[in-house]
Amino acid sequence: MIFLEKRRTVLSAAIMLKDKLSADEMARGDVFLRIPGGSGNTPVHSTGYFLLVNLPEEPCTVTAGGAFYQEKNYTVDPTILDPKCPLLDLFLEPNADYPSP
Repeated sequence: MIFLEKRRTVLSAAIMLKDKLSADEMARGDVFLRIPGGSGNTPVHSTGYFLLVNLPEEPCTVTAGGAFYQEKNYTVDPTILDPKCPLLDLFLEPNADYPSP
């Protein structure tokens, strides 16, 4: 049996959601990243990076937030990222439920 269709997946961006108050730490608790028009949940790597694949070569808007963070829109432009290592950090602002020390 010969398959004529080939599917190629390209990593457009790997996004780490970080805590704005402690910039070196990953965001705490239940966090999310949504793409308008995306299908379901954005896949998350075991390192905590949200993986965006096959994005168009133009800026797009993503929405990020969580249980302890405000929901906010961010613009991601895959054309300015290094195609060999498309890493991006987004800093989430805490909301009223944020656990303070």
